[in-house]
Amino acid sequence: MSEGYHAEDQSRSTGRRRFLQVVGAGLAATTTGRVEATQAGSPPAVQPIFSYPTADRSPDDRHETVVTRLLERAAPESSVYCSLFTLTRDKISGAFVAAADRGVDVNILIDEQSMHRSATRLLLDELPDRAAVVTDGGVGDRHNHNKFLLLEELDTGDENVVWQSSSNMTSSQLYNHNASVVVRNDRPLYEAYRDYWADLADGSQNLAYNRTEHGDSASVYFSPRDDFDTHIAALEDVVPSWKTRIHFMQSIWTSSREAESELIDRLAELVEAGSEVRVVVQKGDEVVDRLREAGVDVVAYPSGDVGVHSKYMLVESDFETESGDTERRREVWTGSQNLSRPGLRRNDEALLRFVDDYVYNEFLDDWERIHRRARRIDAETESRRTDSDTTTQSDPPTSVNSARTTDMAMRDAIEPDEQSGWRERGYLYPLLATAAGGLAGSSYLVRRRLRSSGEQ
Repeated sequence: MSEGYHAEDQSRSTGRRRFLQVVGAGLAATTTGRVEATQAGSPPAVQPIFSYPTADRSPDDRHETVVTRLLERAAPESSVYCSLFTLTRDKISGAFVAAADRGVDVNILIDEQSMHRSATRLLLDELPDRAAVVTDGGVGDRHNHNKFLLLEELDTGDENVVWQSSSNMTSSQLYNHNASVVVRNDRPLYEAYRDYWADLADGSQNLAYNRTEHGDSASVYFSPRDDFDTHIAALEDVVPSWKTRIHFMQSIWTSSREAESELIDRLAELVEAGSEVRVVVQKGDEVVDRLREAGVDVVAYPSGDVGVHSKYMLVESDFETESGDTERRREVWTGSQNLSRPGLRRNDEALLRFVDDYVYNEFLDDWERIHRRARRIDAETESRRTDSDTTTQSDPPTSVNSARTTDMAMRDAIEPDEQSGWRERGYLYPLLATAAGGLAGSSYLVRRRLRSSGEQ
């Protein structure tokens, strides 16, 4: 990426308040209301997708089904770009190989987390010049934590398709609540993601990447960033009042985020002014007590066979504008970024921002559904404990969550990570050749470096 590009991007990042005001006004003008279908009977231009595994541990594979169907629809001689944190599902690898066999130009980047799994090895063996394992991140210095797929053209006539998800392509994710969006026919957004993919593949580390781009239907914030905290910036111009409603659905929210205390302070200000702030977070996250002390309505999703892996924030509020007026907006912030320090500062991540009533309502329905389930599980668990105490006082109360089950749920919730400290890693990535036909992986460069383990 050129120095000129970074200078321009850094300039846009300066003064985040004005930046978000201008972008919010533009998106509100173009996308307020339901995002309509591109043609009669076709899916909407922006399509939210949610998974609901059942309490009896029945899986929900709708996110990977969306991916496989999109790949099946990829037009021959068109290009596909994908970046994934973990891949252990042979079904997904097979769909990429099948697309390549049909003449689709397939390009895939995968974090080292699953480099020795059969699904990843299948891609490396079958598509040796189109698939690569990324170590220590592509632009960041930690993980390629992305979960996105780009399709240049579908046989339906749709073009410039972006799939962005919170879901990894692993078996454990079939038992977690996740959120995805499919955006069709948004060329600026597609090109922003494609350029980002090229930077990931290039492998040039830049912890001040600070890149933000704007499509026709959404804006996208790429990490790592050192300019501002996206979630704090999102709330900066919110007018504190009883008319403000904010909802979080987070699998990871940790105090390591440098500005995390500032975020909770901001939420406390809004609550004090009468705003409704509600959070569903995976049980065990360390900020639960602090959020409750701030007056936030928090439900810690109970540990068990099903967990929360979604990562989104919903904001319905009046927003201050640069002119001194206010405007009413409904915003959705969703993507791969956890509310942790690595999620903002070190990982490769993508976070989408929609200003759209239809998208907002779909996400709010998902939030309410998961919130009700969490409350119900809590009530059932407490009832069983009470019954056990009544039955016998000599035995410890029975919990629906054994230590093994709790460990499994927390493992699923926080995503795979290294636990063995410093280790030597390999970094394989394609050197891209820019040609008239687009980007293509042409060869491999192998290098070694050391890194430490930690949170995501």
